[in-house]
Amino acid sequence: MRSRVFLLAVAALAVAGAVRACVAAPPSTSKVPRELLQARLEAARRAYDLTETLLHTGKADFSELPLWSRRWLEAERALATTGADQVAALEAHLERMKALEKGVRKMMDVGFALPRDGAAATYYRVEAEVWLREVQGR
Repeated sequence: MRSRVFLLAVAALAVAGAVRACVAAPPSTSKVPRELLQARLEAARRAYDLTETLLHTGKADFSELPLWSRRWLEAERALATTGADQVAALEAHLERMKALEKGVRKMMDVGFALPRDGAAATYYRVEAEVWLREVQGR
């Protein structure tokens, strides 16, 4: 159990570092073909949706959702051509994290999630709010 918690903590730190790097990123000027960037977006969205479905059937851990939401966010931001597109991607990620937090709270109410899970879900929601405000300059 301790090793799983340690691995989750290490993964969370890695995710946080990667996202900090991408949060302030301007719209992409990459020479990567748009079709490839779009394919990555669709794959991230599908993985998120499938993970969410598996979560509802008890076959996935909620902690996988923030990772796939972040990948979805990164893929959307790579395709963004305006600041408004960047903000929209961050707002969508925030909404996903709000839904996750609400779902984990419900799971806690019926004994299927631990208080630690609730704290983690709140962290992911607050983190998404911070990223959005950083981009909005507030």
